[in-house]
Amino acid sequence: MQVSRWLGIALSAGVLAIAGCGGDDEGGAGESAAGGSEATPAASVEKFAADTTLGKIQEKGEITIGVKFDVPPFGVKNPQSGEVEGFDVEMGKAVAAKLGVKPKFIEAISDNRIPFLEDGTADLILSTMTINEERVEQIEFSDPYFIARGRVLVPGDSSITGVADLAVKIVCTALGSTYEAYLKKYGG
Repeated sequence: MQVSRWLGIALSAGVLAIAGCGGDDEGGAGESAAGGSEATPAASVEKFAADTTLGKIQEKGEITIGVKFDVPPFGVKNPQSGEVEGFDVEMGKAVAAKLGVKPKFIEAISDNRIPFLEDGTADLILSTMTINEERVEQIEFSDPYFIARGRVLVPGDSSITGVADLAVKIVCTALGSTYEAYLKKYGG
């Protein structure tokens, strides 16, 4: 059994423009989750008009980025340092560096990712998220940067052979996820 799941960067309308920007990997990466900052070379910063979303972020000097704090290796809060680490965090630092602003990372869970973009709590969400028709009507996505394949894990001697066999079983998945909706719809 295989359930395809796309993981993408959910972007607010103006932030989508960043997706096409190339980058020079040398130089500063912005601010860490703990608040330390590094210089961003002025030559690598792309300037946007003040009346655009990206221009307003540049004027503010900070971009608020929602990431998950409990999904290694994408985003996880390190219990020893208290810093948020992971692939999505590093991508956020790269976006902030390209804009010449400091990143501010906030926790975004499955249920609040889209509302955070809609109400302005976050300028950008970098998070595991399935791209589907309903979500495309609400927000804009970049190209996927990781594709995962959902699986149901069962003991080797299990009689479960597909999602329909899960109707009378307890199944664990993330609340608000497309896996949850899929299991409710097809799980019998």
